[in-house]
Amino acid sequence: MNRKKIHWDAMPFVRMLIPLILGILMYEWLQLRHYLVLSVFLSLSIVYIILVIRRLGVKKKIWYGTLLQMMLLTFGYNLASYQDDIQDVTHFSKQANADFNTILGSVIDVKERLYRYELVVDVERVENDLDNSRTNGLLNAYVNYDDLDIEVKVGQKIFFQSEINNHPLPKNPFVFDYGKFLSRKRIYHSTSNLRNFEVLSHPTDIRFWFHNQREKLLQNLHQKMQSDDNYAIAASILLGYRNDVGRDLKRSFAETGSMHVLAVSGLHVGIIWWIVGMVLGLFRSSSGSAKFISVATQLLVIWGFAFLTGASPSVLRAAGMFSVISIANLRQGDDSIYHRLAIAAFVMLCWNTNYLFDVGFQLSFAAVLGIVSFYPLISRRLTTDIMVLGYIWNGFAVTIGALIGTLPLTIYYFHYFPLISVLSGVVVVFLATLILGTGVLYFVTILFSAVISDALAFVLNFFVSSLNQLVSVLHELNFGFIDDIGITLLSVALFYLFIISLHRWLSKQDKWSVYSTSFSFLGISLVYFLSHVNIAPKHEIVLYHDYKTDALEIFKGQKSWFLADAQKTKDESGFLNKNLRIQNKTHNSIFIHRDSSYLDEQVFYRNGILKHEDLEMLFIDTGKKRSFPSSVHWDYIVLTDNPDISIVELGEKLKFDTLILAASNWSSKIKGWKAEAHALGMKTIDIKNTGAHTIYLDQ
Repeated sequence: MNRKKIHWDAMPFVRMLIPLILGILMYEWLQLRHYLVLSVFLSLSIVYIILVIRRLGVKKKIWYGTLLQMMLLTFGYNLASYQDDIQDVTHFSKQANADFNTILGSVIDVKERLYRYELVVDVERVENDLDNSRTNGLLNAYVNYDDLDIEVKVGQKIFFQSEINNHPLPKNPFVFDYGKFLSRKRIYHSTSNLRNFEVLSHPTDIRFWFHNQREKLLQNLHQKMQSDDNYAIAASILLGYRNDVGRDLKRSFAETGSMHVLAVSGLHVGIIWWIVGMVLGLFRSSSGSAKFISVATQLLVIWGFAFLTGASPSVLRAAGMFSVISIANLRQGDDSIYHRLAIAAFVMLCWNTNYLFDVGFQLSFAAVLGIVSFYPLISRRLTTDIMVLGYIWNGFAVTIGALIGTLPLTIYYFHYFPLISVLSGVVVVFLATLILGTGVLYFVTILFSAVISDALAFVLNFFVSSLNQLVSVLHELNFGFIDDIGITLLSVALFYLFIISLHRWLSKQDKWSVYSTSFSFLGISLVYFLSHVNIAPKHEIVLYHDYKTDALEIFKGQKSWFLADAQKTKDESGFLNKNLRIQNKTHNSIFIHRDSSYLDEQVFYRNGILKHEDLEMLFIDTGKKRSFPSSVHWDYIVLTDNPDISIVELGEKLKFDTLILAASNWSSKIKGWKAEAHALGMKTIDIKNTGAHTIYLDQ
């Protein structure tokens, strides 16, 4: 079978997309003066218009292309600058007082956390002793459930008083920067100490209507599902409601590479889009009006699904991508899928330049590109007249294509590779498709037939139970999950060069594809080798910032000793140190409980005394008082869990170089201790306020 040749000249948006992306990256990295770049853009535009009016000959066409690329480069920069709300003079941060503000705004997003709401508020007005004017901008607000007597919903007008803060910086090395994540969504400030919270009006727009319908469907679904796990999975897949998905269930799906099924995303929107397209294909007509009606129906369904599932940014983004692709299908002629994807990416980046840095945006396009590139190459390797076998093979081809497209990004962002997902992906996605299809039919039939809806509820239970049991079995097998992988951006680029070269070699098998495949493979191997050469192995002690319990880790070479309370689980400790262990290339970690004893050739720990080579550290907590030898000169003394002790008394009884105040202590205690230590001239480290502290050894 000969594959259709790709004509890049017929895909202008592919060429236009690259300088647009580079312009957005320029704004991120360089932060040039806005008026300067705007002047360059306007000058280039004027020159381009003059060239078009003069209609230069074919030999001069290179000037058109060069100028257009430069225009798009500066356009991307100016667009990113324009969309950066923090630069707007009417942004609420320009009028806000750091201590006290009266804020009026609308709730545009609600997340239900363990003990509190996390709200995104569109701030419309800020009142304080400095200003009283209309504003704009988004604010992240945390409200405890106990402080409210009413449910908070999207679309409500709210009033409250609070201070406004910048997002706190990460307090531990290499952990996820939630503040930066929010900033990518144009949310630059947060508040948590809300007072006089009031709901001024209830929403009446379309979002509230969808929210009410979702609540009704969730109640109906809860009545029909045969178990809590079945309800949690069905609610997550069909309606994007994940609050009832337990920790064990999440872990099972995550560690089998199936978590993407539970989080409503581009996969679900794509399945709905495909199902609607397949059904409409049964009534296919070549007329333009029929094609328009088909596309309009697809758009109506996927956007309805997007709002019904909560209108999360990832779902809206996916709906936008498939909308652009659907509209592009209306064009006459044989337009390449690559060009349609480029149009979708171009339009979406013009709408929101921050999408470029969104992991979901990157993974969505990478998955679709992987599928459209590798699916034809893989699926044609097996031809069969057996329908079931053909479906399984085609599903396998789709899964492999998506996996190839997303593999470098998955490893880079999440540091793992679920090898088992290659085997489970076909069945998991197949069951998810059946659940979505059956669920949609069930929701429709409850409007007019209890008998049919009950029958569909039975079928839906069967599919959901099958998915749950499959994931549980795969999780119990516990194989094929490669964790703690760390790669650089250079490795990601080389990985994609290898994938592109591999695709070219499988398609054309020319010498250039062999050269580029070999070069990229050697590059990946070289980068991996250089990153794992232990030129300077780490030897350090990290005292982590943790409000619940204090933790410490000794790193030496590829080994570490992690000291924490016994209740600290693997998942909780992983949040603190997983990325740091990857950076330090740690392969062997030993967990030491604070209430136990430990001894090996390099580390001794007992009753709060830690010794590592020449370093001696003493932990003093709220436990029963112990007598410590006054003759020992401690390198560090760590006060943890609010011990009832004064710094003056401590200095009289013990000899030490540095006092460390752990994050588990109350702020009032730390404030008093620091005042005493300052008066005595003691060297003090405040982990609660400054974050994790690293003690570098061998220096």
